[in-house]
Amino acid sequence: MLESTPRVVKELELPLIRSNATFSKTCPSSYFMQLSKTWDRGNKNMRERILQDFVDNNRNKTGPQLEREFGNGASLFLTRVTAWLRLTYLLNCNVSLQLQAISIFISAASGSRFLAEFLEVGGVLTVLELLGLSQVKEADKAEALRLLINIANAGRKYKEFLCESYGVRTVADCLARSRSEVTQDYCQSLLYQLGVGNPKFLMQVYKSLLSLLTSSASSPTAQQMSGQALRLLLPSIQTIHPSIVDATISLLKSPHIQIQYEGYELIRELVKRQELQEVVLMQLIRLLKFVPTEDLLDDNDDRRRRGPKGVEEKTLQANNQWATAMLSEEKPSDSMLAIYIQQAYAAKLLGVIATSSNELAERMIQMQIASGLLNLIANVMHPDSQKYASNILIYLVQTFDYVAEALIQSMGRNFFDLLEDKPDTFYRELTWEQVKYLRKNTVRINAEDQEDDDAGDDDSGGSVSSDEDGKHTEGGLLNVNRRISRRVSSGKEEAFAFPTNKGNDLWDSPVRVDTGDAPAVTAPDNNKAAQNQSILNDYEKNKDAQEEPMVEELYHPFGHASSNVTFAGSKFKKSGADVSDKFYQELNQFRGTNEKKVHKDKEEFQVRFDEDLEKKMVQMKKDGGLFKTAPLPKITADVGQNASSGHPSMSKSNEQ
Repeated sequence: MLESTPRVVKELELPLIRSNATFSKTCPSSYFMQLSKTWDRGNKNMRERILQDFVDNNRNKTGPQLEREFGNGASLFLTRVTAWLRLTYLLNCNVSLQLQAISIFISAASGSRFLAEFLEVGGVLTVLELLGLSQVKEADKAEALRLLINIANAGRKYKEFLCESYGVRTVADCLARSRSEVTQDYCQSLLYQLGVGNPKFLMQVYKSLLSLLTSSASSPTAQQMSGQALRLLLPSIQTIHPSIVDATISLLKSPHIQIQYEGYELIRELVKRQELQEVVLMQLIRLLKFVPTEDLLDDNDDRRRRGPKGVEEKTLQANNQWATAMLSEEKPSDSMLAIYIQQAYAAKLLGVIATSSNELAERMIQMQIASGLLNLIANVMHPDSQKYASNILIYLVQTFDYVAEALIQSMGRNFFDLLEDKPDTFYRELTWEQVKYLRKNTVRINAEDQEDDDAGDDDSGGSVSSDEDGKHTEGGLLNVNRRISRRVSSGKEEAFAFPTNKGNDLWDSPVRVDTGDAPAVTAPDNNKAAQNQSILNDYEKNKDAQEEPMVEELYHPFGHASSNVTFAGSKFKKSGADVSDKFYQELNQFRGTNEKKVHKDKEEFQVRFDEDLEKKMVQMKKDGGLFKTAPLPKITADVGQNASSGHPSMSKSNEQ
């Protein structure tokens, strides 16, 4: 025993593995025998040296090449590495290096025999168990996932084997718990690979991804990764349960923008399926009609009654009287803000769907989207919601004439004029009364009734020329105006219930029809003469009392901050001598201020530049060579003599 011990130590100290040396030897079989003895007798460091040298020199090699390197003993070396992994993966013995060595065998071309042997010894179960351990490093888990991806890429039967070994649940848990983006990316790729080309376990992968996406316990990155994988798997699924719509719409109110985006893209994919279109549209339109600030508006109504007089006449966006008070005192909570974001996404999605298909747009109209859009336009707490809602409302009005007609009948001509004249900014200039009216709107649009009305109008004898018909097909609000003119002439009454912007002549008139080439008829012929006579009488009566405003009356007072109110929110003052006196007073103030400024600038210029100019003049006088080359003094002297002597030529030139 004493003699054998030194002999073993001597064999272990032999330099069997050289750094940066390949395993290609003159006699591979004898080399493998020597290598296997070193592996069996070596310690942890020796085995890590062998694995590192193997990984560095055998990447991307095929199965036959590996067999040639080991003298047909590659399977035996793989068995040794797998056994060491199963024994030491809990002891933190460089698990990543062992998995890299196994991946070289698994991913080798024409190396299916290595893969079968790895599965037979229970290597897959060991790797899956490794993913569920908290003490394993994230780098080791990433390497294990790479190994599993290589196994899944080998074919359908290997995907089924992974799923039967509870691989889907294990990988989904790893994705939910991991905090490394590299590991999460590998989890996403593996789940997608397990779902593609694997119809037996496709629904299992689908349900796992959906539960990850809707789970609040998952990290935002994990939800994003699961959403991306789910979006890629949707085309492979034959039938989808409608419950996915509610789960996906709930993602739109997430505080994380990446989750909102995934929910937005998922809904766009779901709308492409015929069986889910009805559910998606109903859920989105229901979101538009939800009013989370009803109590807030009622509280503000009481505060407004106690407030100063005249506040109600100012617009929300221009003067910020009511809106600023609401934002400062009644700032929306996080839950209300999440609902606002969800409603904004719903309006944006409905706009995208409506522009992509007129059929779906008409189905939205039948589901009473107009009422929800009007309710969302009144949400002054979230401008994005107002913008998206107004955009889709304008699109529906311009595309479907009966929508515009129904809006005028339900909301009144004032609202339609406001929508027509300021389509991009009208929602920023709403008064408090208008907001309250929009929130309580009861607009209902029925396309069938509108078609019957159109047929009745056509049968009543109203004929239109072919040129005018061509102009009708151009679309837009001009076409709607012409059709409304015919409706007014047919005797149908309009409801002018929408409040006007007080103090603005633009919205004072109840009916204002701009028809372009087609003349508008606003009353029956028997009343036209009486109406014209009353207009003339009113004009003659007020002709002497009201004079045209002078130019100086249309001005902004000097020294006052200019208001950003547009023409829809204010009007020019035209009467009274006080305006003229105030104008001249302000004009004199401006002149006085301007003269002081001019004198001040002149004094600063003189103080700043006079000394410099004097210095330059003194230097020029001291320069003796400035006038040397010029015979000017002589010429001037001759000229002086000629002038004094009265030379005739000079006198002639002077006369000339």
